[in-house]
Amino acid sequence: MDSVSLALLGQDWALWIAFLFSLLLCTLLAGNYAPAKFAQYLLVGVSLGYLGVLLVQHVLRPRLFTPLWEAPLGQWRLWLGLLLGLLLWVAAAGQLWLRPRPGVPSSNRRQNSHTFLQSIGVIPTALMLGVSVSAVLLGLLQGSLWPQFWSTSVAESLVSVLVLLLTTAALLHWTMPTSQLTADQPVYQPWWLQQLLVWWGGLGKRALWFAAGVIFARLLAAHLSLLIARFQFLLLTFQKSWLWQVADRIWQLLVGWA
Repeated sequence: MDSVSLALLGQDWALWIAFLFSLLLCTLLAGNYAPAKFAQYLLVGVSLGYLGVLLVQHVLRPRLFTPLWEAPLGQWRLWLGLLLGLLLWVAAAGQLWLRPRPGVPSSNRRQNSHTFLQSIGVIPTALMLGVSVSAVLLGLLQGSLWPQFWSTSVAESLVSVLVLLLTTAALLHWTMPTSQLTADQPVYQPWWLQQLLVWWGGLGKRALWFAAGVIFARLLAAHLSLLIARFQFLLLTFQKSWLWQVADRIWQLLVGWA
């Protein structure tokens, strides 16, 4: 068998695998979740494995392992990053193997080890989240909010103020619902302030409803687009396969005999 035939056979196998997994995911429409979960788990596993290989080949090995191997002294930043990463791996292993399981008795030593590994994993997790949130907030303030607020016209400034009002109202409703605002407070509050907070929280509640509706509509449209694109891909790929050619040849013979 020549290389062209092997390439066509490989494309056909890829086509059948793609068609099989598309059918497994479409079983969600019939209410059968087991095949769809199997396809989703396999897809997530393959994607994470591929991303892990890319991470090791293009990030960890050239930027961490190779510099530490060539010049281990004076690389305290790389050693610190490696230590924090190892702490995360150890905490994840402890969460996987030492966590309490329902119905299985666990000893005090096992519980203490699990608690200790969890406390170890908090250090790099808190550092990573703190740096990420700080960078996002600073970038949002310096690169988006303040430049757009000060360098816009009057109409655009009013839109910015409206967005800011809805955002703060949504945060107020998220942190302090209306039932908590109307409850008896140990500290005296003026009636107008309480009514203002209630009105502001109600506005945030409706803003959250509207945002959830828009997000759901966009997600639905995106999923429908992906479904249509998937069926179009399968149809175009079937037209290039040997199965389509055989079916077309049989159809031509049947039409000729008729």
